[in-house]
Amino acid sequence: MPLCVDQAFPPLLNTASTTIRVVACRCFTGMGDIHERGSMPGHLLSGPVAVVASESAASADPIDGACDVTDEIIRDPDIGTVMGLWARKGLWVGGEPEGGDEDVRWLQGPSRFVDLRRPVQRPDFEGVECWNDLQPEHRRWIATQDGFAGTLQRTGNHFRWNRYVELHPSSRIDEGVMSGDASTLVETGLGADFTEHWQRTYSSPEHCGAIELHDGGVARAVLVRCGSLFGWAKSDPNAVHGLEIALGVVHEGNWIVEVSSLPYREGAHLAPVVRPGIVRLLDADACGTESAHHWNITYSEGNLDL
Repeated sequence: MPLCVDQAFPPLLNTASTTIRVVACRCFTGMGDIHERGSMPGHLLSGPVAVVASESAASADPIDGACDVTDEIIRDPDIGTVMGLWARKGLWVGGEPEGGDEDVRWLQGPSRFVDLRRPVQRPDFEGVECWNDLQPEHRRWIATQDGFAGTLQRTGNHFRWNRYVELHPSSRIDEGVMSGDASTLVETGLGADFTEHWQRTYSSPEHCGAIELHDGGVARAVLVRCGSLFGWAKSDPNAVHGLEIALGVVHEGNWIVEVSSLPYREGAHLAPVVRPGIVRLLDADACGTESAHHWNITYSEGNLDL
């Protein structure tokens, strides 16, 4: 059934006189069709996402010419219904809009996820090919990013993001209540006064899975795939460049990083090779010298088709 949504969510907001209108006037024929057309979906991993401004509840009438709602609002979504790539459309903290200068993408697998949050404006990284090439302005920008990866748990419509890898470790519990439909989710914080609106930009029923990795020392990582997109998160405290959150595309068997918290890694190939209980991934040291990193697979779910 085609889906076209013009829906307000006043019960989820913490203000009495304000409602946030979520508009998603796009037609879909199925969960697997929720993506932009093109030879590769890499352009879905960055770029602007339109934010619909908040408005008075008194003027929140249907938009002229908008389609009727043809899909039920999901009051109790399960994790399977949120697999895919989500882009944040808006953030409200204490009822006030924030986060307009951030590009936020969340890739959800069967239960594991990768989330990357970057300032829209960034310095020129041309000529920067490794960690040692970074200048002070590059390092300052890298430090302003946020990102994390781990496990999404659900109890009813109560969701908790348990973080396995973090750019900025925090003791705060990341949890919220979610509702929405096939293309839009509204997340309301629990224990924190915020509301986030998410728009699904890609979903696929094929090759959805994830693995958690450990190298036998202190390094750990998460690799998530949904269709032609993947998310990668690594934490290695022994390396100066040991933290990375990245999103990329799988194209003709190549796992190519498209956006990364380490921008000089964009365009790099992960080149996964699997052996029983082990996966080998390409990496590079601070000087840019490429080498293979062997990881122990400590958890797996779904089908990554490695």
